[in-house]
Amino acid sequence: MKKRILTLLCVVILNFGVSAQTNLTYSLTRPIGGGDLNLIEFNTSLGTETIIKTYLPSELNDYNPEATTFDNQNNHFITVGDFGGSDSLIAINVNNGNIDFAYQSSTEEIFALEQNGSKTYSLTRPVGGGNLNLVEFDMSLGTESIVKTYLPSELNDYNPEATAFDNQNNHFITVGDFVGSDSLIAINVNNGNIDFAYQSSTEEIFALEQNGSKTYSLTRPVGGGNLNLVEFDMSLGTESIVKTYLPSELNDYNPEATAFDNQNNHFITVGDFVGSDSLIAINVNNGNINFAYQSSTEEIFTIEVNGITAVDITEISVTNENILIYPNPCHNLIIIDSDRKVENVKISDVSGKIILSELEENSIIDISFLPVGAYWVSLTQANKSFTKMILKQ
Repeated sequence: MKKRILTLLCVVILNFGVSAQTNLTYSLTRPIGGGDLNLIEFNTSLGTETIIKTYLPSELNDYNPEATTFDNQNNHFITVGDFGGSDSLIAINVNNGNIDFAYQSSTEEIFALEQNGSKTYSLTRPVGGGNLNLVEFDMSLGTESIVKTYLPSELNDYNPEATAFDNQNNHFITVGDFVGSDSLIAINVNNGNIDFAYQSSTEEIFALEQNGSKTYSLTRPVGGGNLNLVEFDMSLGTESIVKTYLPSELNDYNPEATAFDNQNNHFITVGDFVGSDSLIAINVNNGNINFAYQSSTEEIFTIEVNGITAVDITEISVTNENILIYPNPCHNLIIIDSDRKVENVKISDVSGKIILSELEENSIIDISFLPVGAYWVSLTQANKSFTKMILKQ
């Protein structure tokens, strides 16, 4: 294959020969059609899923998808679930699926969770009703302490789907009824004080994720409209729209199922991506959907991202080579440009079904027969493989 030097607007340049960092996404799921709960590990960049453990109903029967968080220090997926016949705060080890800790609060009803180091925080109500409390849980010790109780005039209600944690400033971030209006609020977990509150005049906020000092959300304009990826700066009281999505790009998403990959600046969610429910990774720098993966077996309710896992890029790509696949998005043709001979090309849909497989002699691939959507292009060079997602418009 001859090397080509072309100038196009939508060129994806991929540089290899170094180790990459990828974060893994975890979820408690049920098989499509019903069944026992599974702890699943997803790798969105590779488009793979692995069942770590299947739970019998006597082990784990149900859980609250609004109340999940991740303890990166101990590799624990934290949630509230029906453990041993009672609703408990449980810490699931994602290495083996074992429930390492379980704690049943006798005083607090837990709606949502966020993690800060080894401590778990929640805005709760007392069992039987009452004012909201900010509560700190220590799972390993089996303890809880009320940081602050809020009067209805201070904080009357909040959205358990819309929570995040700002580890830099020890802030529990949520959308709540603050002094009579729905606001984006930052609660200092050291003392329970509301340090910042910001009311958006343009956006309806459904879910939140934190990246450093910035808060991100997929929102809709007040009164309706297309989804926006919005960046909020709580300390400055500002918001900026990163990208507006057409219905053909991203029409809807599950606000219970969001997480953030801080290593790669990805807002992770389950959404209606090009017509099918997919696990998607949105780059918050530009709003582009970098990865999309549709599970053929599992119904995904909620997700959490676990720190950083090192992956040797030679396992999934060509070493010391530059490969260009463009344009992306594309229409009828894609061009493959490389210094070395490409031995085989496979194109698969997002579920992994191979649509095209051929020995490659030409650098131009005709994909005019494919419906609009997302596809994986897999290349083989010198017994090594590389996979990249393309979007056909």
